[in-house]
Amino acid sequence: MQNPSIHETDPDYLSEYLHLVTETAPGQAINCWAKAFESARADWQLPRCRHLLREAKGWNQTDEIVQAQIFISDGILQQQLGEWTEAERRYRQALSRAHTTGYAHGVARSLNNLALLYLEMGDLTRSAKYAEASLNLSRQIESEVDVVHALGNLGIVYRRREAWEEAVRCFDECLVLFRKQGDRYNEGRTLINLGNLYRAQNRFEEAMVCYEQDLSICRKLEDCHGEAQALNNLGLIQYALRRWDQAITSYRESLALLQMLEDTNSQRLVLNNLAMVYDDFERWDESLSCYESALLLCRTLGQRKEEAQILNNMAVTYRKLERWTPAYRCIDESLELYRDLGDRKREATVLLNHCVLVYDQALRDGLTAKNVSEVLQMAQQAWTVADEVDSNQERMKLAQLCAEVTSNIPQLMDQVPDYLEAALRYARELSHQALTVAQTQTEHIVQRWKAQGCEDEAYALVEQLKRIEM
Repeated sequence: MQNPSIHETDPDYLSEYLHLVTETAPGQAINCWAKAFESARADWQLPRCRHLLREAKGWNQTDEIVQAQIFISDGILQQQLGEWTEAERRYRQALSRAHTTGYAHGVARSLNNLALLYLEMGDLTRSAKYAEASLNLSRQIESEVDVVHALGNLGIVYRRREAWEEAVRCFDECLVLFRKQGDRYNEGRTLINLGNLYRAQNRFEEAMVCYEQDLSICRKLEDCHGEAQALNNLGLIQYALRRWDQAITSYRESLALLQMLEDTNSQRLVLNNLAMVYDDFERWDESLSCYESALLLCRTLGQRKEEAQILNNMAVTYRKLERWTPAYRCIDESLELYRDLGDRKREATVLLNHCVLVYDQALRDGLTAKNVSEVLQMAQQAWTVADEVDSNQERMKLAQLCAEVTSNIPQLMDQVPDYLEAALRYARELSHQALTVAQTQTEHIVQRWKAQGCEDEAYALVEQLKRIEM
């Protein structure tokens, strides 16, 4: 479906803006312009957005307040396009203009936009700082619209910091204010945030209620993008609850909407999620087909980081199928991309999967001193990168892998306690769920050794781990 051109949609808008700005009503002009710009941005009509910005920046008689609002709109567009440096520059220009003129609402909005940008960049400290500044100013000037947006950003910061109660308080206040304002769209966005909060705590049924309410709102508003996002969110919950057929249906409905909207970026995300369901459902051909489609979209869009992630996921599927050659090819391509991008954390993740791939192939071919040594050497290389980026997740999994490998070789069984102790240590720093997984692995090794007649070694392992915990 082709988006209509600017002139097909709004034949008189631009001349109307120019007349209003140069004659008598700059405030009316910017409100009219902002409405058209936001509509185009929400529909991803990027040429139209750029055209509107060029026209607005040509208004040489606009006041500082109008200029601040134009910079804010431009910053939002740059952020949507992933141009973070340019977005930050526009927001700071808006902040300076608003501050100079004493335009308090513009200051509050610029602070909040910077908070949202830093949140997207993963800088939680700066995001919280700017969101709190925006919230305090917004309360002082009694601007509920700005209060609620600042609360939303703070709630996301708290969620990412796993400060659950503080996050719920922020989102609950947002819901009250949005409902008071009759703002159904942002009521839905807040329900998404609450759903994400519950999903992060594995409170899946509560998350599903939030996502279903958001879906209902999107359908009443005829918001196809929002509906597609809500369906994707429902798919995530259904996947977590192992309701495979429901998840597949939700993802397919989401994908159909996104294809109709020609939103290729979001299609890539849903295709990846759908592939993971098919993978767990052992529908391998459908899984790989989805990954291939997502991979093509990434390459078309120039999304190298996402391309590397999908290649890593594909390697896992090929490994399960014991298709070693394409699995190694995907791993190698993923590693090369992450190294080019300088993403050491994800490099550690791919190196871990490389180790698992080599170990699985060694198990199939039969463990030997040579292939076991190769697995352990590769694990140490991956561990070095994980240490560099201080990634307890990867360190825990590497320790578990090394414990599993050495537990199968009589000559290396004395190394198992050290690896298990490391796995348990990192797991405690991660989560209760991670600790449960690590403890389960320890129990499995103990039981396997007993079944193999290695009762003395099993007893010694249990006693050693008890002494370490003490």
